[in-house]
Amino acid sequence: MRGRKFLPLPNRAAQSARPDNAHESRSDGELTPSMRSHHRWMLGLAVSAILLSLIFNISPDRQHIFLRGFPDCVMPGTCPSRQLFHSDCPGCGLTRSIVFLAHNDWRSSWQMHRVGWLIALTIILQVPYRILCLRRGRLVLGRTLPKAFGLMLIVLLIGNWVMGLLL
Repeated sequence: MRGRKFLPLPNRAAQSARPDNAHESRSDGELTPSMRSHHRWMLGLAVSAILLSLIFNISPDRQHIFLRGFPDCVMPGTCPSRQLFHSDCPGCGLTRSIVFLAHNDWRSSWQMHRVGWLIALTIILQVPYRILCLRRGRLVLGRTLPKAFGLMLIVLLIGNWVMGLLL
C-alpha cells in the first residue's frame, strides 16, 4: 500500500445541495447551462443528419449507403441486430428511408420504412425548435408534449416493426 494515494470520499453535503434535476429547466422555465448545452448538441445533430442525408446515396441493391460520387466508398452497417442476429430491428431502414426522402424518392422511402417520413420531419423540425428554445432561454413546448411525441414515435417504430414481422 506504500506509495498509493487514495482519493477523498465525496462530500455528501455538497452533493445534497445540488438538486437531482440540475440538468432541467428552473422553476421559472429558464434553461440551465446544461440544458442549453443539450439544445446546442441536438441542433448540431439535426443539422448534421440533414446534411448527411443530402450527401449520401443508396446503392442499386438498396442495401448500402455511400457518399454521392463515390460508389466504392460504402458506409459500414450500423445495426447490431442485423449484424449479430441477422434480423431487422425497429429502426432498420430508417437511414435509407431518410436518404431516399432527401433525394425526393417518396415511394422508395416508404418501402424502406413506413415511419421514415415522420422521423425525417421530426429531425427537420428540431432545427427551428432548438433555435427557438435557445433564443428564448426556456422550453418552448414545455415538457409534456415532447415526451408524449417521443413516446408516440417509439410506439410507431415498434408497431411498424411488428407489422413487418407479421406480413
